[in-house]
Amino acid sequence: MERIPRVSRVEYLFAFLEGLNRKLSMEELAEVLGKCKLSFEEKKYKALGRGRPFISRTKFAESSAIKTVIAKSLVNECACLAKKLGLINAERNSLTDRGVHLIHFPEEKRLDKFAQLYVSAFKITKQILVKLNLEKNKEFLLPDYRHRKFKEFTNFISDHYGITVDVLSFIAIRDILWQLGYVNWYQYKMNGEPWFKVYLTSRLSEEKIPGYTLTFTFNSRIFYVKKNGTTMDSFLDALWTEYMERTNDVQYIPVLYSELRNSVCYRLRISDEIFDEFVRKILAEDKTTFRLIWSSGAVPYERDTLSLLKNLPALSQEGQYMTYLLIGRK
Repeated sequence: MERIPRVSRVEYLFAFLEGLNRKLSMEELAEVLGKCKLSFEEKKYKALGRGRPFISRTKFAESSAIKTVIAKSLVNECACLAKKLGLINAERNSLTDRGVHLIHFPEEKRLDKFAQLYVSAFKITKQILVKLNLEKNKEFLLPDYRHRKFKEFTNFISDHYGITVDVLSFIAIRDILWQLGYVNWYQYKMNGEPWFKVYLTSRLSEEKIPGYTLTFTFNSRIFYVKKNGTTMDSFLDALWTEYMERTNDVQYIPVLYSELRNSVCYRLRISDEIFDEFVRKILAEDKTTFRLIWSSGAVPYERDTLSLLKNLPALSQEGQYMTYLLIGRK
């Protein structure tokens, strides 16, 4: 069974590479990645509107020690990933020419360059994309690994989709491909049990697609991949339909940004990034027949899935999290 390095955010790898390029020690790299991880946690607290919980000095010291261990583990996982991608040397103490080239690649194209390296490096990643493409709705329905034994998840995905992968490797792949815009996912409940759905937000073809951003070979077949897009009219139609379903056809009722984004993205099979871009465009230009209003605010504790980084709402032009959206016709 192929083990995928446990790196779930591209930012961690780039922070590691840039630190190594600056000749930082492993201890210094752990501090850099620890701060990077902490910044994500602070963003979640801010978006949830709950502030930072008070902890005693003893618990703070214990928490800091745990975070140091986690940061060092993250450094090792980043080093493992970088080595597999050919970005660092065998001694893990300097970048290869490929690694230097990647960190100096134009920022707007860097993720596509990384995607090509990541998907090409792991057979299981290519298999997941191909298997998703073969499914009727181009999606996997999977049990929530946090509420079951890991072995149950491994058996389920093997029995239902013919994929041999451990749960932590699958989650790492899912999160990276989500961040890169090739898949999306959300959590839901079925018969009272937590599940999550992973679906393609890109098109796979064995013929060249104009504008493709990824290509790979799997079982001697060459695939070209292009991320899905949408039009403003299609987006507005989906946004209004999903919003009204959640408010029982009442306008200007607050709806959680992340939940509305999940449903609209699934309907249109687009990435979270595209949803965020369209919302910002509507708010900035005010040229549609709909009026969007956003607000910050606290999120109920029972909405536990909102503590996931996946469900972080977009930032407004003012730099505040758009926790809720209210929509009505002009």
